[in-house]
Amino acid sequence: MLSEREQQLLRALLESAGPLSARALASRLDVSIRTVKACVQKINAKVPGCIGSNRSGYHPDPDLASALIDAQRSDDVPQNSRERIVFLLRRLLFANRSLNVFDLCEELFVSLTTMKTDLSRVRHRIAPFRLDLVQHDNQLSLEGLEKDKRRLGSDLLYSETSVNFLDLSTIEQAFPDIDAGYISACVRETLDEYRRFANDYSVVNLVLHIAITIERIRSGNSLSGMRWIEDDRSVADAGSVGSRDPESSGAGDRELALAITGRLAEHFGIAFSSVEVYELSLLLASRTTLLDYRTATKDDIEHFIGSECLALVREMISDLSGYYGIDLSEHEFFVRFALHIKNLLLRAKSGGLSKNPLTQQIRSMCPLLYDTAVAEACLIKMRTALEINDDEIAYIAFHLGSALETQKQLTNKVKAVLYCPSYYDLDKKVMLFLDRHFEAVLLITNIVTEEEDLAHLSAVDLLIATVPVKVYSGAPIYRVNIFPTDHDAEEIRRIVEELKHRKRRGEIRGNLERLMFAELFEINEDRMTRDEVIHRMVNRLRARDWVGEDFEERVWEREALSSTSLSSFALPHPVRLCSKRSSISVMVSHTPIDWNGEYVRLVMMLSFNRRDRAAFYELFDPLVCVLSDPQQVLALSRCENYEEFISRLCDMME
Repeated sequence: MLSEREQQLLRALLESAGPLSARALASRLDVSIRTVKACVQKINAKVPGCIGSNRSGYHPDPDLASALIDAQRSDDVPQNSRERIVFLLRRLLFANRSLNVFDLCEELFVSLTTMKTDLSRVRHRIAPFRLDLVQHDNQLSLEGLEKDKRRLGSDLLYSETSVNFLDLSTIEQAFPDIDAGYISACVRETLDEYRRFANDYSVVNLVLHIAITIERIRSGNSLSGMRWIEDDRSVADAGSVGSRDPESSGAGDRELALAITGRLAEHFGIAFSSVEVYELSLLLASRTTLLDYRTATKDDIEHFIGSECLALVREMISDLSGYYGIDLSEHEFFVRFALHIKNLLLRAKSGGLSKNPLTQQIRSMCPLLYDTAVAEACLIKMRTALEINDDEIAYIAFHLGSALETQKQLTNKVKAVLYCPSYYDLDKKVMLFLDRHFEAVLLITNIVTEEEDLAHLSAVDLLIATVPVKVYSGAPIYRVNIFPTDHDAEEIRRIVEELKHRKRRGEIRGNLERLMFAELFEINEDRMTRDEVIHRMVNRLRARDWVGEDFEERVWEREALSSTSLSSFALPHPVRLCSKRSSISVMVSHTPIDWNGEYVRLVMMLSFNRRDRAAFYELFDPLVCVLSDPQQVLALSRCENYEEFISRLCDMME
């Protein structure tokens, strides 16, 4: 049997796109380099050749390592505290009744002592979402607002990044007999030849779709014609597909799809049917530059996929939004997901369900994501009476994971569109310039050649144009030279930094609104000492069980090191983040408080959980900066209620 640490090490190696050094593994596992080397030796002693090494670091034998991890598991029972916590959160989130503690112990094969420890960690995990774990007579339930439960579900999904869904190596692992690198190169080169543009995330998703198609063709499940669709109209109205001829797709997209599939067919020794070419043309229309945005109209997609299948996909996306509060209605994902579900229904009906080499990896490393896909498979069964197996469920999870990973990565970049009327002559020069200077911070989502197409843009942070723009108010505009200069680089960098700064200000406002509570806000008229104020504010937190019994002592430890008063305000807080639940308590005092010889009118007690350390560090400096201005503090001290105070403070922070 493997120890928990040995399992963690093996999983880290399997999840990595390449070899990992002993130092990198030590950092990931929070252990010493010596411990890493000892674990590797123990694993190889149990299964010789399981972990190899070279100058780049350690690398696993995928088959041996996966088999060794699988051998540790028993019917997918969580094997460590991290997995049990995810399991418990999942059950609590979606249970329609309270859960029995002893039943959970039996289900997870753990002692009551272990369960109590896990439940304590669950409480810490849910605290930032204003949720409470209530236990009464050994019955457990999750209490709080529905919107906060959805925020927790969304956070759990986004945190499952064990599998890199936007990495070519992950696709190669899922399809070991398919050269994903060649597919990527083929797509990029052909797009370039046809003067079409797709960002990196879209290209990876195109590669995934093509890899699935090639695997399907090789296994004898090619979409050759539509005769099998017309036999039965019960499968998501697939019969309506027959009313739309694939040959009638947009000429530009079809020509591009034919060029790509022609090269792939020759390389892989397969044949793409007209239906598969049409599918690719729809995807290209949804993913490439807005030059041809009209070619993939809603009518095209509905005619091809079928009205009932389309309704099912919309219901699935709505279901995900309802449970987790995540928006997957973006057009590019919608087209890709709808095509996948259509083909999934056809495979299920014909008995040609696909095999998925990543099924076990997704189940073990992304349990909530997989569980979400299971729920969607149940919805499919309810609507179509078709059984979906584990491998197909894992493909649904892969599509969802890809969309979530894209959203997650895009939040770190400024999204821009390039408006370049002389597209055929100038786009390469400008794009090379932008890639060279701004690849890490800027994502070009589209290239537009007609000004009227700008009206169809959405969620754009910046418009970069090579010519004057007459009418457009959707985002800031920067006019770049057709031969970009150093001055252009400096100006774009300034604008990008300003946009990122504006985004950070928005995040600060969101954190303030999330952490300040009306019940922790007080306007004081009495004369009070510093000690009385701290004791009163701490007691208010204790009454809600948001801090431990030693919280006040820890606040005083910080005060003893250095007074937390700065001019006319004070920010008392412990040295370390130790609260059960994060919050900011506020006392506006109309009678000045003597705080170590300084008189303050505003006291804000910072009480943070370790999980919210990012919010703490993000808020602390800007908060001090704002409150260091006595006029700002005076304005805040004149607020008459909680709503007025938080509104005014948010305005100041912006």
